[in-house]
Amino acid sequence: MLRRKEKRKTQDESFLPLMGSKPVQTRSFIGGQEAKRRRGNLDVDDDYEDEEGERRLEAMVFGDERVVVDRLLVNTTTGDNSEEEEDKDERPQDVGLVKKPVRKPVWVDEEDEKERIDVINNKRLRKLRKTEEEQTLDGLTFTARLRTQFEKINETPSWARLPAKKPDEDVDDDDELLRRTGKLLSTATQSLPRGIINIKSMKGANWEKPAKAVVQALEFHPTSSVLLIGGFHKTLDLFQIDGRDNPHIQGIHFRDFPIHCAHFTSDGEQIVVTSRRRSFYVHDMITGKTLHIPGISGRKEKVFTKFVVSPDNDYLAFLGNDGFIILVSNRTKQWIANLKMNGEVTAATFSPDSSLLLSHGSEGIVYVWDMSTRDCIHTFVDDGCMCATSLSVSSDNQHFACGSDSGVVNVYNKSCLTDARPKPVKAVMNLTTTIQHTKFNQTGEVLALSSKMVKNGLRLLHVPSLTVFSNWPNRNLPLNHVNAFDFSSRSKYLAVGNDQGKALLFRLNHYK
Repeated sequence: MLRRKEKRKTQDESFLPLMGSKPVQTRSFIGGQEAKRRRGNLDVDDDYEDEEGERRLEAMVFGDERVVVDRLLVNTTTGDNSEEEEDKDERPQDVGLVKKPVRKPVWVDEEDEKERIDVINNKRLRKLRKTEEEQTLDGLTFTARLRTQFEKINETPSWARLPAKKPDEDVDDDDELLRRTGKLLSTATQSLPRGIINIKSMKGANWEKPAKAVVQALEFHPTSSVLLIGGFHKTLDLFQIDGRDNPHIQGIHFRDFPIHCAHFTSDGEQIVVTSRRRSFYVHDMITGKTLHIPGISGRKEKVFTKFVVSPDNDYLAFLGNDGFIILVSNRTKQWIANLKMNGEVTAATFSPDSSLLLSHGSEGIVYVWDMSTRDCIHTFVDDGCMCATSLSVSSDNQHFACGSDSGVVNVYNKSCLTDARPKPVKAVMNLTTTIQHTKFNQTGEVLALSSKMVKNGLRLLHVPSLTVFSNWPNRNLPLNHVNAFDFSSRSKYLAVGNDQGKALLFRLNHYK
């Protein structure tokens, strides 16, 4: 105990010269050790070896005594910033000062700058011009504009998008992985709530180029955010929908051909356009060419106004006269077969897997056709319907919507495919005039139904609860007379075309 006290005292005295006190001679320490030796309590040689071992150990762990004292003096005068500065010096951003090598193209053709491409005489390339004075483009500019045009039409897939990251954000890779693991492992999705829908009005889809007539055709591209709009002004316009600018991509004018109906093919590569004419047009999205089909051989119909496209992209089903449904090959645009039902056919739709075709008509009976044998395998009576006007099937093949001229929309479940007189699970009576269109969104949670006979004649039905959303549309919303509408490929947007040539755009905030 005495030795520890003497040792602690001696160490404290050794710091005094540095702190400004009077110097103390080291022989006092030796004298103290000598006195203890004389009393027989301490062996000088053993203690000296112990002290030397302790000093070496302290020097290895804490450093030299002078260095320790210097650090204490600096901390007492300037504050405890030295450790922070040392930590700051050891941060990853100071260590990783080596710049990453810039990635360069593997091969660059120097002759591209010398190439001259004529964009005046080639009709397909005229849309690449930015001004009317441009007649030729060099190879590099031509390549850049082709890439820009392709990106406008084809949206970047979700797997190729890089996550947005702030410049000053410093996130550790492990933290980022832990942050996302829960969502990656979770497969459950939150269902759409009933009662009130979270919907927001956006800038008009065709505000940059409004239609000069009633919007008759409006449809989203099956895989990208491109919207087609057509009408009686004989022009088909394509817009890139982003919710902010919605730029106009392309306009295709059809001479003496007022557009009544237009649909993308299921692969998104073509657009089929019809009018009150015997002929129809096919526009190729890839090549930019427009092909005129003079008519369907073997048929005497003077007009082919309505048609539907099969999800497997094999068939075009035109609604003909006297209950005929004309099947045309989507690949060759040639006639394949006829399906015949009683009365007049007014509406038709394919099942999601294209195995069935459902048709509705003037007698209030729904026909179910097997596309493999092209035979009618079932019929059922639409409850209370005198004349059908629309027909649609949900993407999960669980619900069927039949609209009529009385304004009633009957919603059936899958039992209608087997029962002759099924009872509808819901009869929607919110509209009292003729129903022109009915359509389910891509998740099957929303059914939209519209009538152009009245203003704001559009309703959204929450399918799981079979209730209409009460907050939309409201009286202040200028929908006017709705002629066409469609949901985007992921139900993020709802576009509505009216009689004033406008295509209104709405964002469904539930869908990301």
